[in-house]
Amino acid sequence: MIHHYTSIDTLQKIITNRSLRFRRLDQMDDIHEEQWQGGLNWGRRLFASCWTCLPVESIDQWRGFGPYANGVRISVEESPFFWHLVHLNSPGLQIHYIWVPCTKEFMLSKGIMLVPSSDLPASIGGPVSYVPDVSAIYRPFIKGDFDTSGLTVRTTVQNPARHKINHWAWQKEYRFIVHVEQGPDALYAEGFDCQPTRDYTDQLIHAFQKNKEQGWPGYFDTHIDWPINMDMIQSGFVTAGPLMTDQEFNQVSKMMQDLVPAMGLQRSRFTGAMRR
Repeated sequence: MIHHYTSIDTLQKIITNRSLRFRRLDQMDDIHEEQWQGGLNWGRRLFASCWTCLPVESIDQWRGFGPYANGVRISVEESPFFWHLVHLNSPGLQIHYIWVPCTKEFMLSKGIMLVPSSDLPASIGGPVSYVPDVSAIYRPFIKGDFDTSGLTVRTTVQNPARHKINHWAWQKEYRFIVHVEQGPDALYAEGFDCQPTRDYTDQLIHAFQKNKEQGWPGYFDTHIDWPINMDMIQSGFVTAGPLMTDQEFNQVSKMMQDLVPAMGLQRSRFTGAMRR
């Protein structure tokens, strides 16, 4: 089971919008998340949703991520995504029977271009490894320079992106990673053959060319709200922060009864044992 410490407000957004917020790695607290390899800034194209593998509640996690210990901890058994088998075969877009954690329409929605890997869904989530030098982990996976000798990505960049510098080891982090590039300023469209329309493919090729001309700058927005399977979420439970007031607890309880009635709610084991 994995756990996500967050605020009451964020819990409400997750269950109301049915999505998880993925943040761009160059927006994380750890500056080592922004890695330049192969002439590209991977911190601008890799996005993470951060959880923890710690099986018991952590006061450090409560204070750091469940604001002032009056937030919540969301606990689920597995990755809460919708998986779709995608086959696209058109000029400029070749994706042959690969599982992706969203619909085609979201994968190629306005401005978004998810870069899938052949080892999905296995590569989307996993525990973080803590190392003395993160850049040394990236180097074997990414070789060359995109504008000259050509870029080669070995297996997937999701793997090195699940490495952090040693001093963050106390987090025992588990993270979901997606690789996203800036896509065309157009909604995905397909014909009766379930393949992209010529107009959309032309705009996709133009977006590729524009990205190349700009030196492959990465994805512009700092976050993406990723659709999730609420049945997976409801099979888990929520733990109320140790400093949550009775009023806040009742607020969370009512919200969950209204929106995710099958999901459990419990008090923290630290309730009554911490000072404000």
